[in-house]
Amino acid sequence: MSSVGSESQSSRSSFSTGGDSSVISDSDGAALANISGGDQDDSAQDLLDQSKGVWDAAFSCMLLLTKNRSVTSYRMLAFRVVFEYLQLFRLVFNTRFLWVINTKFWVWKCMYWVLFRFLVWDMGYTTYMEALYSICALVLLLVLLTVVIAVVLKKDDSSNPWLKRLIWFVQNAGLLSFSICWVSLFDYMVFMFTCHWGKDNTHVKWSDQNCTSMPHLSNMTVAGVTAVIIVMSVIFLSVAECSGNLLSNNLLASPVAGTALKTTLLKVVMVVVSTCLDEFPKPQAVLIFICPVLSTYFQITSSPYLLPWMNHLWAGLWTGLVYTSSLLLALNFVDLQEPFDYEEPGHLLEFRTSMTYGVLYGIFPAILLGASVSHLVYRWRLSPLQHFRRAQQAAKEGRMQLETVSALKSIYRFQSPEQVEFLARCVHAFDPATDQPLPDAAALGGVVIQAGMARFPNDPSVLVLYANYIIHVRKQPRAARQQLQLAAKHEPGNIDRYGIFCAMDTLKRSRSDSDAGLDLMAYVDQQRQIRACIKAHKLALLSQRAFWRCVMRDSLSLADMLDALKAMQQAEQTATYVYKRVLERYPQNGKLLKIWGRFQEWVLHDPARASKSYAEAVKRGVSENLLNLTTYDQDEKAGSFEHEERSKVDEKTDGIIIIDATGTMLLVNKTAYRLFAYERGELEGKNISLLMPSPFSERHNSYLKNYITTGVAKILNQDRQVVGLRKDHTMFPSDLWVRRLSGTGAESVYMGVLRAVDESDPNTVRVWTSMTGLILCSDSRFGDWFGVPAEDVAGRPFSSLGKRPDALERFFVEAGKSSLEQAAPGQIRCSTSMLHKFLDSIDVDITVTFAGSDTEQLMVLNIRCLSDTQRLMVVDDKGSILYATSPLAALLSTKVLALTNTQMQALLPPPAAQMHKLWMKEMATSSKRPQLGSCRSGSVVHLLSATGAQMPVRLAITSRDEATGDKPSHRHIVKVMKATKEELQDEQRLKLTVITEAR
Repeated sequence: MSSVGSESQSSRSSFSTGGDSSVISDSDGAALANISGGDQDDSAQDLLDQSKGVWDAAFSCMLLLTKNRSVTSYRMLAFRVVFEYLQLFRLVFNTRFLWVINTKFWVWKCMYWVLFRFLVWDMGYTTYMEALYSICALVLLLVLLTVVIAVVLKKDDSSNPWLKRLIWFVQNAGLLSFSICWVSLFDYMVFMFTCHWGKDNTHVKWSDQNCTSMPHLSNMTVAGVTAVIIVMSVIFLSVAECSGNLLSNNLLASPVAGTALKTTLLKVVMVVVSTCLDEFPKPQAVLIFICPVLSTYFQITSSPYLLPWMNHLWAGLWTGLVYTSSLLLALNFVDLQEPFDYEEPGHLLEFRTSMTYGVLYGIFPAILLGASVSHLVYRWRLSPLQHFRRAQQAAKEGRMQLETVSALKSIYRFQSPEQVEFLARCVHAFDPATDQPLPDAAALGGVVIQAGMARFPNDPSVLVLYANYIIHVRKQPRAARQQLQLAAKHEPGNIDRYGIFCAMDTLKRSRSDSDAGLDLMAYVDQQRQIRACIKAHKLALLSQRAFWRCVMRDSLSLADMLDALKAMQQAEQTATYVYKRVLERYPQNGKLLKIWGRFQEWVLHDPARASKSYAEAVKRGVSENLLNLTTYDQDEKAGSFEHEERSKVDEKTDGIIIIDATGTMLLVNKTAYRLFAYERGELEGKNISLLMPSPFSERHNSYLKNYITTGVAKILNQDRQVVGLRKDHTMFPSDLWVRRLSGTGAESVYMGVLRAVDESDPNTVRVWTSMTGLILCSDSRFGDWFGVPAEDVAGRPFSSLGKRPDALERFFVEAGKSSLEQAAPGQIRCSTSMLHKFLDSIDVDITVTFAGSDTEQLMVLNIRCLSDTQRLMVVDDKGSILYATSPLAALLSTKVLALTNTQMQALLPPPAAQMHKLWMKEMATSSKRPQLGSCRSGSVVHLLSATGAQMPVRLAITSRDEATGDKPSHRHIVKVMKATKEELQDEQRLKLTVITEAR
């Protein structure tokens, strides 16, 4: 938030400042390029890439018509299948073709009304038009209501009972019009185009109506527009009725939207050909034959329905249409050399009659044949499942590891992503007694899908399939968000985009139904979207600043001004769009509302709306606590170790890192960024091994895989001391606590809490080493005690710091052979002397504890100094402070970094500060005894603290010569001892002895 505010201030000040135009142009261009094309997250670009409002609106309407609507009744199923099939059958078998049909036969009377055009056309042209306009009005009303309700439901305002009733009406009317009776409705509209084209252009039914003149031309136009609307609605609804839920109880459930789309388009072609091509009987018969053949092929090869017997049923029904259309093809192409005469029966009439009876007697065997072929092909397509069953059994016996990509690829080589989806249907198996999914089938389906992801890692359909598997089979909707985001990034088609849309809607409903509110994965995505808003916000501010600086040039080009204005407007529009997209998803986020208010105030210059956003932000709260979003397993008991440890976590002081099962960092808080010295946004999406030194970084991913495979935790729910790796490749110690937040197996999410190492004991210094004694890092007091900065000892053998290196090396060998039980009570210890860079050696007592993991251990050397820490500084012959300890810095109310490389006279009050350089020159050239009152004589003097207060101290100064390169240098080691005011007054007091006796 501070970044936005700072940019706002800079943009305000830029309105009244001028400068060199070239410099301004270069700096602004670099800043704009850094934000718009730098190494930042691409959330804003993802939002812009998803700006397909028409498709989003269509998806909302499609979801509205099919949400919570499924066929679970066998009676309803029988009605739909029979009615839909009779409509298709009537397209092929009707009195307009060469069939010899007994119109008085009861079977014909039962199915005559299916295409209700035949019920209306004998009533006259006027009645037909009245019915046509009524149908048009109904279709337009349904489409309009669907769009309006979809817009209303965008805010999830479905609590109104009248709205629920309207939704129920629209869903049922849409199902009847665009899913069940659409063939009849479409046929009714298309019949308006059935004319004697190329002859007199009159209609085949109403010879008094010319198809190229009014009023039929206008009526035909209305019918054509309505037919297009019906076709588009049917296509959308056919895709919408397909569901990715592999455990759906819908009897017509179909996870293959592509086949449904192809079949629907073939049905449309059948209607148009059957109704409009009466003038061309032979091409008509050929096209009518091709459509069922292709539909049968798609039905058998893709098996679109989730239930196997439903696939066999429709394959058989389509085969019946193939058989009927083949007889129609024979009627049109067999030439018996006899005039076409209805009055005189002959060979042609007998042939036509035999073909007609052939339909009646042969269609049922054809249906059985098609169903049988479908059954055989279905079983053959399921045969690869045996490979996965064997692999699953081998994994249970420990002979195979299914976590690696190579192992998954070796099970079976998929031919296409569609085959992955087909084999994954094995999860659709239920226990007859409890009607619950079988765990073994669910596990087998998971192996199939994971193998498919290994074979097609970037295929959107496979990623969506896996997300639906996680949502519906594993019942872990929160873990599916990452898969959906990956699918959205790999250029999915519109069908896959609709699958992502539906899965996201399921996630949204699962969050609203839960008591936890915003779940962890949603929080991660929310922070990502907010960063996208801030990025777009910065770009708009910089574009605004660039425009005003361009205007304030001494010489202004109109082209440059127009370019800057265009860039500013485009940046504002982009940022506004990004904000609105994110606000649609998170309308109650206080932090987002606050920065949106700043955008309205500083970029859009709308303070009235900005004040409303600020007020709403205050009402909602400007931040969310990450710890409130971490959920617990149901079997976790209150007061358990995990719960107690979590209650100690403080986001302000503890670093928090959340990773997934692959080690990818999902969320890093500010404290963790500060600990590892990275900038905000640099760690999300990177592997956690980036923050570990070798060999932990090379082996951490294998540790994660091993835990997923075996379930044996080595570091979970335990406090461990570890070593972290900063961005500058320096190391630091930290206390680490890790726990699993959610998910299982490959969908697990983990949280690690990093705490600063406890340095409360002022007489103990800790050093972290490898098992061989190589120093990794040390705490901040190491330099205070031994004169060597902590960063300078990293990488050195610890034995090189001791007065007796051989004894320390033997100590490390013995410690490496010890067990954890021996190290726990501090039994591994050593008393020795350690070298000081400026002073004599220091006696210390060393105890050893072990840190790291069970497989990669570290040694923690707890060095207890047997003397008090000293206030010490080292000054060169020019008066520059080269080294200072923390106790000295604390005495002077400053920090060590502030003391280092400063001049000694800066710590002295006047007039000593002005004369100090002269005194140092005299000390270097003179060997006289220090004068009384000099700091070298041990007298009490004053040093200035950072606040300006004078601190009385005594100094003990020793000097030594050191060779730095070719020139010798003089070093003064200054021990600072705090003095009291009484001591100062004692030295300044004049003692007089008065003798009263006169002499």
